[in-house]
Amino acid sequence: MHMGTLRIFCDVALTQSFTDAARLHGCTPANASQSFHALERELDMPLAERFLRRVRLNPAGQLCHEYFRQMVGFEDALVDKLDKIRKGSGSLEIAACPCIGLYRLPRLLRAFQQSFPGIAVRVRHESHDGVHQAVRNNLVDTGLVPYPRRGPGLVVGIFRRVPLVLACHPANPLAALPMVTVQKLKNRPVVVWNQMPWRHLLSGVHANERHFFEPRHEFDEVEPAIEAVMAGAGVAVLPASLVRDEVAQRRLATVPFENGRHTVPVAALHRRCRKLPPALQHFLQFLQQPEPDSSPMGMGEDVSRTGEG
Repeated sequence: MHMGTLRIFCDVALTQSFTDAARLHGCTPANASQSFHALERELDMPLAERFLRRVRLNPAGQLCHEYFRQMVGFEDALVDKLDKIRKGSGSLEIAACPCIGLYRLPRLLRAFQQSFPGIAVRVRHESHDGVHQAVRNNLVDTGLVPYPRRGPGLVVGIFRRVPLVLACHPANPLAALPMVTVQKLKNRPVVVWNQMPWRHLLSGVHANERHFFEPRHEFDEVEPAIEAVMAGAGVAVLPASLVRDEVAQRRLATVPFENGRHTVPVAALHRRCRKLPPALQHFLQFLQQPEPDSSPMGMGEDVSRTGEG
């Protein structure tokens, strides 16, 4: 017995019509009738009586309908459970740097859990070194960091490159430029958010000149760094999304870097193993998809600095 045949039988029993059952299955009334008769031949007994255009089950047909309906229900339940497994279940432990965990991850996880509601996710915030250590020590399934470090037994997958801009006071002469280079920051007061890769930005600066680029102010949190820039204490290199409100209110200006040169690689780390847990597989594949808001930006895009998204 084919499940498709049993489904047609159940709908013939429900509608008392080959025509109506055929409409439900997208086939012709002749096909529905042939399926019904094939079942009768297989069981070697009639299952219904015909009255004009109506089909009424006889006692044998009613008995078959009772069991066939259960069989169809079992198949539907099985398909539903398999679909949930396919969509993911289980748990996922994530370690993330604050610049990702607070400013990007909440919104990202909301989109992920809409697609995979069966996966329970826990997030712990760690320093850059702490994320690497948590992954190496098997304390978490994956870690999210900017500028990842490679190491034995670690798999590093870069899933975003976040463009950076120069943020400055609107009255700063740099605000009038169409674009800027790191060299323009020589001898200028620079405000650094320690989650951003200031040292990496200086990779193109000759070692003998790097003392001209020493930060004037350094902050562990982004809010005081932004406030210092608004107060005219210096300029800062940040993802544009983190200062979008201030720019809209004309309390800050942003200038892109020449040719979009400076970006932050954001990566997911996990231990090298023969087979990844299904929940982690789903999450890593999800990270490779376009941003939930279809924006090219990565961490912090369209996310408030409270981390609520």
